[in-house]
Amino acid sequence: MITDLQEYINLLLELNFLEIIFNSNKDPRIEVIQNLKTDLLVIKNPRKLKCLIINSDFIATKLKRVLFKNCLYLKKIWLQNYKITDVEISDYPNLKDVNFFDNKLYNINKLLSILNPTIITSIWLNKNDFDSFLNLFEKFTKFEELGLSENKFRGSLKSLNKLRNLKILVFIDTHINSGLEFLDINLNQFYCDYNSDEYKVVKIKEKLKKYAKYDDKDQKNIVKDKVFKQKRLLTE
Repeated sequence: MITDLQEYINLLLELNFLEIIFNSNKDPRIEVIQNLKTDLLVIKNPRKLKCLIINSDFIATKLKRVLFKNCLYLKKIWLQNYKITDVEISDYPNLKDVNFFDNKLYNINKLLSILNPTIITSIWLNKNDFDSFLNLFEKFTKFEELGLSENKFRGSLKSLNKLRNLKILVFIDTHINSGLEFLDINLNQFYCDYNSDEYKVVKIKEKLKKYAKYDDKDQKNIVKDKVFKQKRLLTE
């Protein structure tokens, strides 16, 4: 019986799987995959792989490092709820969607340096150990979705004013404290909140209260100020 996650994924790659998804306890393979273990996962020269999604809620492994090399068709990587501290990605001309929710990543400069700003459209970094200003994201003008919550991202949103394609922005429990007026009008969904006064995002949240009327019916803040021109700001 296979007990190693790397061995199992290698088998699937040899069978030319287009998608490898372990993300549901309803998966018919759950009895096999839930006990798979490994510290290091290497995806190298997959012939057809386009999507890799692995959620630790359904697999026992304590994955810490991942390496992707020569993934010519790979478009989506979601590795959620692990203890990953290091990611290496090379030769990935089609990668558009990255989600490393709830890990231990800390080197934002390294991570962004290996991603192609002319291609990638979605990145979710919520609940890691990043500590940085937002200017590192300026060149990622193709972004449509950006998740920054529960990190020590700080400073002004002004650095995101060139992200004209951005539709979803999430920065709950961060130290981002200004620049609301610089966000593009095309922004549709905007999650801004805090669970403790220690987060400087409280300054933006308080400012929004001056412009928003809370709608109990659909539990959304309907913003009517000139900044968003009646765009809806969604809060949790």
